[in-house]
Amino acid sequence: MQSVDISVLFENKKPSPAVDRQIAEGACDLGFLLLSGLPDWALMTAERRRRLTAVFALPDEEKRRLTRRRHVAANPNIYRGFEMLGRSYRPDSERMDVGPDAVDPQRVQADGHPLREATPWPQERLLPDWKKEVSAYYAAMERLGEVILRALARALGLLEDELAGRFRHGISTLRFIHFLPTRDSGPLLAGAHEDTGFTTLLHQDEAGGLELQTRDGAWQQVPPGEGRVAVNFGLLFERWTQGRVRATPHRVTNRGRERHSIVFFHEPAFDAEFAPLPGAESHFKPFTYGPFLWHEMQRYSDFEGIEQELATRGALGAA
Repeated sequence: MQSVDISVLFENKKPSPAVDRQIAEGACDLGFLLLSGLPDWALMTAERRRRLTAVFALPDEEKRRLTRRRHVAANPNIYRGFEMLGRSYRPDSERMDVGPDAVDPQRVQADGHPLREATPWPQERLLPDWKKEVSAYYAAMERLGEVILRALARALGLLEDELAGRFRHGISTLRFIHFLPTRDSGPLLAGAHEDTGFTTLLHQDEAGGLELQTRDGAWQQVPPGEGRVAVNFGLLFERWTQGRVRATPHRVTNRGRERHSIVFFHEPAFDAEFAPLPGAESHFKPFTYGPFLWHEMQRYSDFEGIEQELATRGALGAA
């Protein structure tokens, strides 16, 4: 697996063709890479992880207040918010999804579309400074994600802003996941899948368990470690680059230990337009990112029945 020290991009504050090439090699070969040489603001220390994952120590009553409407009908939030133990995509996990209002309230719109809804935040008295910690981390991952995008654009012969410009005012999701392996958990905590969008930045804890599938079908461990972030790429990135960037199947194996994962799905703006790249053979019609993402999400049971409700309210027409 490609391991890239990107410190020069921050120390010199200018492009490095060698680093750009290494990042592109990782994106186009395995579709996974490990980045080291991160600046302090992007590092995941044990203390930072402890503060960020403190959301899982909230009392159940508060978790229910934050939970998606699919499981608590009185709650307004559809996409952002909490998934409690026994109600998440796995009965032995819980998670919290945070949206872009962590850094910019203007990215939330009262148009009824789930991708632009507000994040339900824990009460400050129950989790002092958590929102502040989350906001700082969200901003750091947006900044790091842009550095990766610009390096890839340079290496792939694209104009830097051709890619990074679409991520201004993005609708990225920051997800905190807590796994509690039980005797019924089975060998996998998360089955094999590819991510939908563009770039995923992942800090896994020392429990590890993340694996990627190589081109020959074998499974390779993505080693955890402080000071490094794992990066992988989604199906939309693969599609847009005509397969040059690879969306790689990955999974999480059960190590029989409690596990925390902090995942940042770096996503474009809701209204970002995508068309075939100049000179490329057109194999898809131009589309707008927000509606495209929402269409893809209909495959998941979490959003079953929501489409009809939103259409009735006219929320989807607001896109």
